[in-house]
Amino acid sequence: MQKRLQNRLKQLQTSSKDGSSNTFSAFCDGVKFVPFESHQRSNSEQCVFEKPLLHTFWNATSDVEEYRLRTKPHIVQWLSDVEKLGGCAECLVVFCITAEVRAAKKKAKGQGDVEERLRNDFKGRVIVAFRLSSSNENRLADSSQSLTNTLNDMCFSCMEKLTAAEAKQLSNLKEDGILLPNFYSFFVRQINLAIAYEMILQESNALECFNVASSLLEDTLSRIAKANESVIWLDRIASNPCTSWDYPTLTETNRSWKYLQAIENGSCPLLHIRTFLLSCQARLLFALDKGWNVSQTCISTLHAMSRERKELKVLQAMPVGAVECWAYMTCFEAIQAIMMQSNPDSLMSATSSFLHVRAELWDYAHEKLRTLGLLCGLMPKDTCKTELIKAIQSGITKHAELAGFKEKSSEDHGQNLISLLQSQQAFKT
Repeated sequence: MQKRLQNRLKQLQTSSKDGSSNTFSAFCDGVKFVPFESHQRSNSEQCVFEKPLLHTFWNATSDVEEYRLRTKPHIVQWLSDVEKLGGCAECLVVFCITAEVRAAKKKAKGQGDVEERLRNDFKGRVIVAFRLSSSNENRLADSSQSLTNTLNDMCFSCMEKLTAAEAKQLSNLKEDGILLPNFYSFFVRQINLAIAYEMILQESNALECFNVASSLLEDTLSRIAKANESVIWLDRIASNPCTSWDYPTLTETNRSWKYLQAIENGSCPLLHIRTFLLSCQARLLFALDKGWNVSQTCISTLHAMSRERKELKVLQAMPVGAVECWAYMTCFEAIQAIMMQSNPDSLMSATSSFLHVRAELWDYAHEKLRTLGLLCGLMPKDTCKTELIKAIQSGITKHAELAGFKEKSSEDHGQNLISLLQSQQAFKT
């Protein structure tokens, strides 16, 4: 029976090919079954994704006496352990129907089988019958669908409760004032809260969380620069070598989370943190049909990164030309993204506004390109600094490599910039 149950659980966690919302995996591919640990209490600073969403008890006992003597006390103890753990997690008892269970039910002849006793003993608890095997394929499919819907609904409900509780706690911490040494842990929790909101399709709340994270990061770094203080988490971020100047791929609908783990453990360069935040903010703005705000968010991020590079001593060791390359490519990516992902009707009705936005981004991009030209000796009558040009070009990531595609689906700003830095003649044209 245990082997059959394991096989069915694997089926439950297999992503649906059609992506329908009534499958368990459609809620979140990261949700998985793990062994119950009665000693693990919920940690208030634990990431939302690491907290339990649902506790399940799986029973396939067919003998009434065995249920009375062993299974029932076990369930009572399990519910008690769950309550001691705290948190918002729901509880679900799954009654597994096997051939043995069906035979015992027939034999009971109205005297009350295990399922009936289970429902009477634990009234108020969610109990779902789940067929592990059946000669009738339709019954098997209906049973799986019923369980997956219940799992999905209960996990979704718990996720809403967890995000609400986390949002309240972070709001209280923010009102009390965040000490510089504790800022980064708060920052990571804010990002994870935003991601949690996205998972439960609350895009407006997710965007607000990312905006708060970005704004607090900027304000905190400004405080550190003015105070000329040394903060452990910032020193750690600055010590991570920045070897590529990846710009956010705003023109792609898929999301890359390759920086998230590094952000969580504090090993992500600031340039990549900014890339991740801007990417998340832009995607949500497009999803909420606020594409015009992408340019404002982009310009604000670019100015902040440039200012932080100049003001913070620990960031002055970043490779020469890195921020300029990143800013140049990000500007053109933002222009292209606004054209590709904004509502066509909005684009047509706001032509003058778009021209102004595009001009502002172009102006900033060409300002950074001119800076690169001066750094690399690509201006007329200057001497080309070949080694520096090679070093800068080595950190420029091409679009196809950045987005994980074999073929580019939009303009490759990285390749374009590499071409411009080839020689004085190429730079001039």
